[in-house]
Amino acid sequence: MQIPEEWLPVIRQFEDRGMQALLQAPEYARGLMCILAADLCDHLDFTRMVREPVSFVARDLRKREADLVFRLPYRQRPDEGPEQVWVYMLLEHQSEPDVEIRVRVLYGMASLWNRQRRDFDSRNVAPGERRYLPVIPIVVYTGDAEWEIMAPLRSVMDVPPGLERFQPEFDLLPLDLKHTPPGQLVACGHPLAWVLSVLREEDSPFDRLKAVVVEAAQQLDALQDVDPAAFETAFIFLILLLYHRRARTEADELVESIAEARPGGVREETIQMARTYGTTAVEEGEARGEARGEARGEARGEARGRVRAKQDALLMFLDGKFGPVSEELEQRVRSLEDTEALDVLIRRLVHADSLEAMGF
Repeated sequence: MQIPEEWLPVIRQFEDRGMQALLQAPEYARGLMCILAADLCDHLDFTRMVREPVSFVARDLRKREADLVFRLPYRQRPDEGPEQVWVYMLLEHQSEPDVEIRVRVLYGMASLWNRQRRDFDSRNVAPGERRYLPVIPIVVYTGDAEWEIMAPLRSVMDVPPGLERFQPEFDLLPLDLKHTPPGQLVACGHPLAWVLSVLREEDSPFDRLKAVVVEAAQQLDALQDVDPAAFETAFIFLILLLYHRRARTEADELVESIAEARPGGVREETIQMARTYGTTAVEEGEARGEARGEARGEARGEARGRVRAKQDALLMFLDGKFGPVSEELEQRVRSLEDTEALDVLIRRLVHADSLEAMGF
């Protein structure tokens, strides 16, 4: 079985792009909506869903989050014509919660409306005839620390009495995957729920994870005849997940359990699929490691040196602009090891007039 071309970059960057590849499939976008808001799922036509090739995630955050934008019909009643709506999905694969999540969701929503405005302008649509599409915002978080995603926007503001009414508030659909009870996650009955259950249990003891993997394989079988593409996508995702998250010997056994959990007539095909996708994922990683070879330690040292140099530069600039750097602030800077994040802070110094404006 050949690996679909669109999955090749996912194999190489599974941590960043795996969930995107899974949830951009219409059947799994529908499944996620059924998990989060079954009442809305009945009104949305995912068979006519169009993915918009845009992203509103800042470049320096793309290793920690991703977004997906869909446009699809929404029908309130069977006798009504369908209206178009946006679904804006923010995928948080960072390990810790981000208190600014509502700010970033609001930015994505406003960016969609601004995109529409530019389109109206280009087509000379009269102001009175412009109709902006509603947005359904979704946040999917897969980190380990529990996160109260529903905290209001005002939770990151100091709003003087009397000004509350001027601050924007909106609802969103949250999924804190690792802290959603298993029964609640699969209550909707959609096969995606069992795929996400495997992701939820990725760090569990081997026997626990194996039981969840077997259950997911059995639940996915219902899709094989109904939506073969969605069926294949789920198995590719699961197999890549197992090979990226567990030791190779464990991944081999887990994939074998997937094969054994399904009807004997397709057992060999499943094993071959596992070997194709899983082995490719592992070999990609091994090839990159071999290419580094003996230079790995030297490269790692050079990378650490670059991080240290950027930390030193940031601390020096902070001292020059705002005065002596406290021990606490120095520790916070030293804890930053992402060179892109350090570059962002250095550039931010140009216009910042306080440590608060810097994000400290």
